[in-house]
Amino acid sequence: MKGKGGVFKATSACKESTAHDRVFNTPLAEASIVGRAIGMATRGLKPVAEIQFFDYIWPAMMQIRDELCVLRWRSNGSFKCPACCA
Repeated sequence: MKGKGGVFKATSACKESTAHDRVFNTPLAEASIVGRAIGMATRGLKPVAEIQFFDYIWPAMMQIRDELCVLRWRSNGSFKCPACCA
């Protein structure tokens, strides 16, 4: 869906701008959204993951707490994870 921009259209302006190839929709599963953002961040990108429904925040929080926060420490400084979860 070109230009949709998520459930609440928070990223619709980004999707319609020149960043069309960098802004994309994901399945509605907050844990996988955050997990994908973590993976993208470890590859050098700077993703911003949009958490759409607070009811499903706890699986995403497990990804943030168990992966995102400790990645640099667990890799002894070899990896960094500059991701933002909004």
